Amino acid sequence: EWYGNGLAWLPMIEETARWFAEVDPDLVVFQEIFWPGECPGIPAGAHAGFVCEGDPEGVGPSVVQMLLGAGYQVACHPGKPDKCAAVHRRFGTFRGCDEDLCLEGLRGLEVEGCGRGARVAAGTIDRSDGGTLTLVNYHGTSGFSADEQACRVAQIDQVFVDAGDGAPLIDPASSVSEAPTASA
Repeated sequence: EWYGNGLAWLPMIEETARWFAEVDPDLVVFQEIFWPGECPGIPAGAHAGFVCEGDPEGVGPSVVQMLLGAGYQVACHPGKPDKCAAVHRRFGTFRGCDEDLCLEGLRGLEVEGCGRGARVAAGTIDRSDGGTLTLVNYHGTSGFSADEQACRVAQIDQVFVDAGDGAPLIDPASSVSEAPTASA
């Protein structure tokens, strides 16, 4: 009732954190991850066993940070702190994000009439080897109605045609650049 579909149950967070420690990925994207900033609005009686139990004010680390631990930088969709991407600092950092957590660190715009916040967002990763990578996290509108299908088309168009500001989130021809090579 209070945590929706977001990962917020402490035993599952602990188990998932162990799994991530074993896998040790360079890049991770999350959708429908609980945002602890919602804890102040959740009754104290609903905190036991969940993220809010130890952080009722929602000022501690995000669930993404709990899952991944130190060494990662996290950037989230504008208006959607439950949709985030993370990059291990050994691989690179999100351009324009100077903190460990940038709540609106990815680029994206809301599609009017298709839910709140940016359901599609992108970030440029400045790779530690000197190259760049454009990462897109897409969590489209669900459903089968004509309106819901139109939302998904508009959301995909944000990636390749127009994000709502006159340009796409990525240029498919140049979204990945190789590291500079040494010349002899």
